[in-house]
Amino acid sequence: MVVGLVVAGYLLVSPREKQVSVIKVEPAPAQRVLAVNGRVRPRLQVDIRPSLGGELVALPIDVGDRVEAGQIIARIDDAPETAAIAEAEASVEAQQAINAQARRDLQRFEDLGQFATKREVEQRRLELVEGERELSRRRAALVRARELRDRRVLQAPFAGIILERPVDPGQTVGLESIVYRLADLSNPEITVEVDEVYAAEIRPGMKALVSLPGKRGQLSAQVVHVEPRVDPATGARDVRLGLAGEAVPRQHLWHRFEVVI
Repeated sequence: MVVGLVVAGYLLVSPREKQVSVIKVEPAPAQRVLAVNGRVRPRLQVDIRPSLGGELVALPIDVGDRVEAGQIIARIDDAPETAAIAEAEASVEAQQAINAQARRDLQRFEDLGQFATKREVEQRRLELVEGERELSRRRAALVRARELRDRRVLQAPFAGIILERPVDPGQTVGLESIVYRLADLSNPEITVEVDEVYAAEIRPGMKALVSLPGKRGQLSAQVVHVEPRVDPATGARDVRLGLAGEAVPRQHLWHRFEVVI
């Protein structure tokens, strides 16, 4: 029993090896995180202007509406063209009647054979040729009138979302008036301004994360273009990011985003 107590006392007072946590350190490339603000850049964007001025009589599309390619989005008063078309159609019909009579006259003189002089036959044939020429001119005038009327109708050049509509129905517009601002947001890009010092280290293909205001989680993105030109006013270069198959909700299209590269 005495021996047991001695052994136990020795174990209590003898020094023990200390246990420590070990972290394995391995070489790896250093990473830096760049956080900047960005804005949506549509894949396509166009200001739709009329090719002829006049009063807007129909403006059925509003901001935020989606339109399809070729969809009618506005009409300008076409009363002058409609009147010109009616006049041109009447003119064509009248000339067709004249030519029909000239054709009958020519046939009648040709049927007379030797009883009709060669000069009379040639005169009727010349009248028919001139009539056909006049009919072609009148038909061309009708086509031009219809083309002018068609230019009073504005159609969407591609499918997209209406971002702005600076005019209202009943307003008179000119050639420089913007009726709609249309954008294709199916595959939007995000543009960020990066100081030229940091932009020099950004390359296409680098990954990025996009945070939307008031929304949890982040969208995956990738650098698709680094603008080589430096803005002299800001000392920054534009960097464009493509979303990796992700869509930006419509309510966030006009917000600025936080982007981490």
